Amino acid sequence: MAEWLGRRLVEPNGYDRGRDRPLPLAGRWPRAARFDGRVRYAVAINDFPIWRGRPPLERFLRHAGGPLSARATAGFLERTSRSSLRFPAGFREALRAHLARVSSGAPLALAAE
Repeated sequence: MAEWLGRRLVEPNGYDRGRDRPLPLAGRWPRAARFDGRVRYAVAINDFPIWRGRPPLERFLRHAGGPLSARATAGFLERTSRSSLRFPAGFREALRAHLARVSSGAPLALAAE
């Protein structure tokens, strides 16, 4: 980030007016805005000045995973119940089923790739 910012300070590029949107008169404030001396604009921009693609997680990981222990599964399941995050349908049920299996002492197999 610091490198990008330094380059931009030394060699600024033109501003992309295609990101400008009318500034709403009511409701939530935008994440970014600008004023050109006459008109105020909301600016459609995010936290990433340059987006660089990242490898998918399955290619990034270098070690085979293993099933979560009963303790880890129970802790994670409990945190999902307190979380405001949304999970896909059936996710928590799958966690509960996994917890039941690991708690019973039954042998576990990793999903086939």
